[in-house]
Amino acid sequence: MPESNSSARTSSPAITEWLLARVAGSARAAAILGDLTEMAETRGRFWFWIAYARTLLALGWRTPVALIVTYAYLHSIWVLRAILSSMHWLFRWVPYAHPAYQPPVWWFYLRPLESLLTGLYFLVPFLLVRFGLRDRLTQLASMLLLLGLTSYSNRLLVDIPVVALTAVAVFVALCLRPWRRPMVVLALCLAPRLALLEASPYIDQYRHGVLFHSLWWIVIVLMPIATALLCLWLYRLPLRKRSAIA
Repeated sequence: MPESNSSARTSSPAITEWLLARVAGSARAAAILGDLTEMAETRGRFWFWIAYARTLLALGWRTPVALIVTYAYLHSIWVLRAILSSMHWLFRWVPYAHPAYQPPVWWFYLRPLESLLTGLYFLVPFLLVRFGLRDRLTQLASMLLLLGLTSYSNRLLVDIPVVALTAVAVFVALCLRPWRRPMVVLALCLAPRLALLEASPYIDQYRHGVLFHSLWWIVIVLMPIATALLCLWLYRLPLRKRSAIA
């Protein structure tokens, strides 16, 4: 019996707990690994690794599947076409603004907010698969995305009230305690995209250079995936801190 105990313990080095903590959190990973190690004392080392792999798959399948869905979604041109068609149809009764029409001053100050929220176009599919619709972060991001999609109607008379409504929604989310952390996470994740959008007029002069093509590759391929992983890390970070304190 002592030999089986030692083999069960040596079969679960620190890397096993680290991998499990990536999908279940530190406190939960330690508890799960402790139960598996205890049962492995009578069932053997082979059973431990089978159960450990099954646990990793059961707890961690959502993240890779969410990344695959996000990548496929971003490269499906029919999705964007469907959004454009639906927005034009939905707001077909709204006339286009007269060329001489001047929007209110506050609308120009809130334009960065509208640009920031357009980044939710690639983040919401990841959140839907990874956390589900019952999660507050997914609900908040989905609601803001639905507001932001109205900008595809290309009607200024729609954009102005929607931008104002979005600003109110963000302010209310920051004031309410249950929604504050999801709003802060979204802002931190989408801030790099906003910085690139603001810098695009200066980078555009290098349209035919290597820098421009490298930047395009980063924005199209790397940034959506990096933003999704950053969102996942930031959203779980406070949970890890609380579990460590407890």
